[in-house]
Amino acid sequence: MLVLLAMPLSWLKITLVGAALAGFALLLPVRAVRGFYVLELPRGELGITLLIAALAAAALVGFWVISRRIGRHPADVEGKQ
Repeated sequence: MLVLLAMPLSWLKITLVGAALAGFALLLPVRAVRGFYVLELPRGELGITLLIAALAAAALVGFWVISRRIGRHPADVEGKQ
């Protein structure tokens, strides 16, 4: 999840994440883009697909919150203050 990697969020990061999501959502309906990347939209199993995606996103966020509460933080990067 891009948002978890962008933590802590600033307005610039929120704008970047929003632009990435909007770009994906706006390009998916274009037939030429789907043909170029060989993307197929799920038809009959759309509900199951969305449920699995939502559960996976919730699990990622849950594990991220738990790891922060037990004191695990990202490693410090040299030169970053």
